[in-house]
This record gives sequence, structure tokens and C-alpha cells, in this order.
Amino acid sequence: MRWLTSKLASASPKKPLPAGFDYTASRVLIVRPNHRLGNQILISPIIAELIKAMPHCKIDLLLQGNLGPILYEHVTQTDNFITLPRKPFKELGRYFKTIWNLRKNEYDFAINAVQSSSSGRLYTVLANARYKIIGQENDPAILNTTTDSRHIAKYQLYTMRNYFEQLQIPVETGKATPLTIFLTEQEKENGKRILDSL
Repeated sequence: MRWLTSKLASASPKKPLPAGFDYTASRVLIVRPNHRLGNQILISPIIAELIKAMPHCKIDLLLQGNLGPILYEHVTQTDNFITLPRKPFKELGRYFKTIWNLRKNEYDFAINAVQSSSSGRLYTVLANARYKIIGQENDPAILNTTTDSRHIAKYQLYTMRNYFEQLQIPVETGKATPLTIFLTEQEKENGKRILDSL
């Protein structure tokens, strides 16, 4: 499956942005079909940089399990959480319904959030999106211009930057944006109180 989906890789846009297109208000799909908490936090740098580049965007997250709405509830740009069942062969009806709904939505960008994920590549290809950032493994354009792109969260972030630069969309430069869990000020203050009490 990994070998087959590797043929789906896209490193460059196939067409320029349409004239007059307001990329700052794009509809974006981020694909990370994994239920583990850590893996869902790994997409946070992509979300953070998307918001900087496209402050008025609407982001849908294709995830597995139910952690996404908790992790990203304070990100006002998140619009829909598309959740895949953790065991698709036991819930085939829900699984195919999710794929059907994915095809119905229209996106400006669909982003595969981890380059080694076969299912992530496949869902990104299936998405109804104008531009699909799938990425490719061991891309020289990424590996030769960065020093930390071996990190699973950073490689696809640099892939996204590279893709946007080709579309002349301004992006962050330098080191990757760190992982975050988008805490509110109230949550930070509450955490500090708990820490101080210990």
C-alpha cells in the first residue's frame, strides 16, 4: 500500500492560483487519519502556520477517533471535524459514509499531514480539492534546504511551505513552528495554579 500510494505524490502545483483568488480565506482540509493523541498534536504546527498565512481560512480536520474536537476546540478557524472510525472493518457503513461526505465538500487545499502515511495520501487524493499537497518521501527540495526535516511533524510542514512558495503565497521562514495545544489564557493560568500548588 505504501509503495502504491507513493506514486500519488505531488511536490509541485499543477496550475497557478486563479486571478483574483483570495487565498487568505481558503477552505482547507488537513488529513491525519490516526487516533493517537501524540499523532494528532503533530499536526499543530501546520495548523498554526496555515492560520498565519491564511488568517480567514476555514479548516476541516480528517482524523480518527474523538480527540480532535477536544485538542482544537479553541482554534476558531476549525470548521468541521471529519472522524473516521478506529476500526473501519467493524464499521464499514460509517467508514464509507465518511468517504462520501469527504467527496461532497469542496476545498481549495487538501494537505496530507504526514508523508509516510499511505491512508493519508489516499484520503488527500480522494478529497475534492483544487490543490492537493501530498508530499513525497526523501524530497531533495526539503532535505537539502533544512536541517531538522527528519522530524515527522516538520517534514510535511516544510513540504507545505515549499508548495505555497511555488504558488506565491507568503510563508514562514526558518525553523519550523513548534508543537502547541492552543491553550487559552484561562487554561494557562489554571495550569500555573496547579503547578504552583505542587
